[in-house]
Amino acid sequence: MKILFLILLSAVVFSSCSSSKNLSKDYKENPCEDARFLKLKEMKMSDMTGSESEYFKTKTIECEDYEKRAKTELSTNDVIVVLSILGVLAALFAFPFIFKPH
Repeated sequence: MKILFLILLSAVVFSSCSSSKNLSKDYKENPCEDARFLKLKEMKMSDMTGSESEYFKTKTIECEDYEKRAKTELSTNDVIVVLSILGVLAALFAFPFIFKPH
């Protein structure tokens, strides 16, 4: 029973560490902060050249996709943190019952 408790506690601790690894591995530059895109955002579409207009449209789509993914990842990370905290609290609650003296 004590081994099971230690395994569960270790799983909770190590699962919360994996989310930070995923963030650094999947890091991509924010297309919404691209210098050329920000400059084009200030211009009227009628004043842009054809290539500038295409670049602007492409970056607008990339920016929208990036923001959607960022919101989804944030929600997932919030769930991982909450579940980790609940796991630790459950382990702390179970600790006296598992290790009580006979």
